[in-house]
Amino acid sequence: MSSITTHRPLTRSLASLVFVLLLLAPLAGAPAAARNKHALAYPPNAKVAGKTYGEWAAAWWQWAFSIPAADHPLLVDSLAAGDRCDVDQPKQVFFLGGVFNVSGEAERSCTIRPGTTLFFPILNFEADNYLCVNPDTNFEVSDLRDLAKANIDTATNLALEVDGKAVDMSRNRFTSPTFAVTLPEDNLLQAVGCADALPETYQPIVDDGYYVALHPLPPGKHTIHFHGTLPDFGFTLDITYHLTVKPKG
Repeated sequence: MSSITTHRPLTRSLASLVFVLLLLAPLAGAPAAARNKHALAYPPNAKVAGKTYGEWAAAWWQWAFSIPAADHPLLVDSLAAGDRCDVDQPKQVFFLGGVFNVSGEAERSCTIRPGTTLFFPILNFEADNYLCVNPDTNFEVSDLRDLAKANIDTATNLALEVDGKAVDMSRNRFTSPTFAVTLPEDNLLQAVGCADALPETYQPIVDDGYYVALHPLPPGKHTIHFHGTLPDFGFTLDITYHLTVKPKG
């Protein structure tokens, strides 16, 4: 759905009608190579807090779908809406994301703890047989993977900047393992018009997309900007985060 996230244009990440979309504890257990102090991001083959990029991609979708719309941080698209960034964040990383809106644009502010690893999609797409799909389909996992791949294959204009420094995303495309999501009452999909997205558990789901895991940023103020286009959806994502990392202690 993030980030777009596309969810088959929701991705139906900022990942059905699948919309694409279109972070909170110290990092532990990453390989030494991933700790290169000169690199902004973990390399594609790194494990972040014990998980691969693909595994975190699945966890990102589970997080995004689990939050009621009233509190959802990815429904915030302006600074005036305030800071909802810390809603239901996992312990190992801090998720950012895209939007579920028509413009594809959002500007947000977040306050995060020191030592926080950020994980988020630039463009992602989840595929399943149920979410915003009417009538339901019965595709095999291999077919769902082909669907997600075909959509992300079209992605263009991918870019990420951290405090004005470009991060190369060319090697940061990943596929997830199969996973399940559980929708709550008043869920995100209902908020974007999928009235039949009932509060239950759905599986199997797969994801394909471009993701990044950023090393913890030093205390102070930082700006993260990312964008990308899915031409087949006529959608361009453009997201800016203004982050304040708290001082240590």
